[in-house]
Amino acid sequence: MKTKKFKIVLINPPRYQPVDPYDYPEYPCISLAYLAACVKKDITCIDAKYERINFEELEKRIKNFDRIDIAGVTSMTHNIVDAHATIEIVKRYHPGAKGIIGGCHVTACPEQTLSSFKSFDIGVISEGEETFPELITAIKNNMDIHSIKGICYRKDTDIILTQPRTFIEDINTIPEPAWHLFSNIDKTLPVLTTRGCPYKCNFCMRVLGDKVRFRSPGQVIKELKNLVENFGVKRIYFQDETFTINKKRLKKILHMMIDEKLNDKIEWWIQTRVDSVDMEILTLMKKAGCVEIGFGIESGNELVLKNSGKNITKQQATHAVKAAKQVGLKVFTYFIFGHPNETIFQIKDTIRFAAQLNAYSAIFGMMVPYPGTKIREIAVNGKGGYVSISEDWNDYGKNIGHPLELKSIPRKKMMRLQLMAYFHFYFANFRLIDFIKLFFSNTKTIFTILSRWKKS
Repeated sequence: MKTKKFKIVLINPPRYQPVDPYDYPEYPCISLAYLAACVKKDITCIDAKYERINFEELEKRIKNFDRIDIAGVTSMTHNIVDAHATIEIVKRYHPGAKGIIGGCHVTACPEQTLSSFKSFDIGVISEGEETFPELITAIKNNMDIHSIKGICYRKDTDIILTQPRTFIEDINTIPEPAWHLFSNIDKTLPVLTTRGCPYKCNFCMRVLGDKVRFRSPGQVIKELKNLVENFGVKRIYFQDETFTINKKRLKKILHMMIDEKLNDKIEWWIQTRVDSVDMEILTLMKKAGCVEIGFGIESGNELVLKNSGKNITKQQATHAVKAAKQVGLKVFTYFIFGHPNETIFQIKDTIRFAAQLNAYSAIFGMMVPYPGTKIREIAVNGKGGYVSISEDWNDYGKNIGHPLELKSIPRKKMMRLQLMAYFHFYFANFRLIDFIKLFFSNTKTIFTILSRWKKS
């Protein structure tokens, strides 16, 4: 009788209640694609979010596997419950499978994650490209995993945390993402050219370290050409935390894109900081095919900006947005309500400032106390003017959920300010048609906010 092959499944879990725009990604999950590239064989990737499949459809797929030995899921904080539900489904049909969780949430609180979610057997902390293949080898050969760095695991009733793993110093050694293992790949894919972030924003999870590690310009261009020639890609999202952090290196990449005529074949977009762009780099980016740029501005009040650790000013934001608009880029601006000790007047400063900038789009999110952030430390210790903090991870979405409440601004009032911000942004700039487009493209999100506002 022929022995069944060892089988690994990597899953980006679906959402039980998809209402946030982030629940409907335009591109598949790059972290799973990187892991798959390092494993190479006997592996299947299911990106349920990207494929728009629900738990019922996912269960059918899981049931149809003749064998699953390892099921790996990736998760941020707001969908950790969904990730656990995914592993529960796997174990229902394949009880011998090992459930492995990776991503931001388990990296920030590994022991708590395994303690709270019993179907996770192992957690991979931070980068998994070296850790995950080692785990596979150990599990496949019934070896002890305690010597594997950068994991936590369940042993009887204990949660064991192994020695930390250092970050991959040379990220040029990491294989390109294995997109050929994904279903229904469309014309849009993400690309990473750097890892790490040196900035100290108090609300951000910096799970890839403080030091920025760069891929070589030549390797970036090689990957872009591969995506165009072998996958028919037309749109690229450069997923770097700060794409313009090293202008000298970036100029090399942009000139190479132009020389290779990639600017005629793809359009692309990025997110970056307002203090890391100027007219020269923006003009070159536009020439190289950039069509959209996102700036995290966070607040329209100087004191709030200063206290956030963002280390930017309103003047820098104004100059960056103006310059990006002048070169012809669609500009997306991102703001947060609910900073420590923030007042209604300071939030109204943000609402007015967003309208003054009049970018292509403005997104007004709520402060989220992600594990491992300074904000969570402040809130948990009863500081920053916070009077409550939700322990329901489903509340930890960027746009919907409101896991924090300020004493000075009750939750219902904060939700009203969020809605007011969108009205003011569009109507102060006489953009009725844009507002109508926003409404009809996000009806589920808007009605969810309204229903929660009524219940609160």
